[in-house]
Amino acid sequence: MIDTDKYEGHTPAPWIADDDGGYGPIGKHLHIDAYGEEGDVCVARMVNGNWIDTQLIADAPLLLAEVKRLSEAIADIANNMEAVDEHYKTDVSYAELAKMSGFIEDLRKVIE
Repeated sequence: MIDTDKYEGHTPAPWIADDDGGYGPIGKHLHIDAYGEEGDVCVARMVNGNWIDTQLIADAPLLLAEVKRLSEAIADIANNMEAVDEHYKTDVSYAELAKMSGFIEDLRKVIE
């Protein structure tokens, strides 16, 4: 699992991938800029970079938010499954309970 806490305080989205059409002494310039309340920030600059990589980097804040959202959703599912009431437990076989417990354990591994 990715430790998303290490990204706290990053420059907020949106990040914009830009090909400024410029060439320096060693190649074409591609960059990622963020425009926010604190002013404009050049998040990254690549020389002779790949345009797809530039777009992927620009989407980093959105991808981070999605990782956090999905991790929380998986944790909620695991927690809800663990909270199965006693009545339900008496209505299922031990084999079914073992499968469910294994599934919960797998979910926990995903979010750790």
